[in-house]
Amino acid sequence: MQDSLITAETSVLDYGCGQGDDVRRLQEQGIPCVGWDPFFSPSVDRQQSDVVNLGYVVNVIENAAERAKTVNDAWSLAKKLLIISARLTSNLDGRIRLPFADGYLTRRGTFQSSMSSKSSGIGLMPRSASRAWQLLPERNRPQ
Repeated sequence: MQDSLITAETSVLDYGCGQGDDVRRLQEQGIPCVGWDPFFSPSVDRQQSDVVNLGYVVNVIENAAERAKTVNDAWSLAKKLLIISARLTSNLDGRIRLPFADGYLTRRGTFQSSMSSKSSGIGLMPRSASRAWQLLPERNRPQ
């Protein structure tokens, strides 16, 4: 919002919204926003929106193919912009417990993909770009 990528005229889909905190914050500021989450809000219709936010989702999906599918599904719903953010491995501050798949299990038993600053972090993909999955680490890209 600070950079005017999201305004009161911008429709937003929070793809993987969790309990909907970001959705509520945006709605309180007059932003037309809906949130979908496979666990907390599975019945919400995933609708095309100007901006699709995929915030802290890709780093918690254990299966690399499912991770790539999620990015592509979110991309297909973005009319103008896909925002991807992920927790970086360097930000886990000793929370890593065991290596698992292409990431780690934290002390709480949750999965975190091993995202480095070179592979993700935060990415803005304008709709004019060719493919959203270009932001994924090479090992996670569909062939």
